[in-house]
Amino acid sequence: MRMLELKVGDPWILRLVRKWLKAGIFENGTVTHPEEGTPQGGPLSPVLANV
Repeated sequence: MRMLELKVGDPWILRLVRKWLKAGIFENGTVTHPEEGTPQGGPLSPVLANV
């Protein structure tokens, strides 16, 4: 997030990305919260790759 804050100045976009990274993943009836990274093939991956 620190590196992203250097490139993106809009606080609303940073807030959205932060929430997106902390969102849980519903899998087999349970919700898990990832510790790091983005899910492979998730919609956030290309957004972060282009920044």
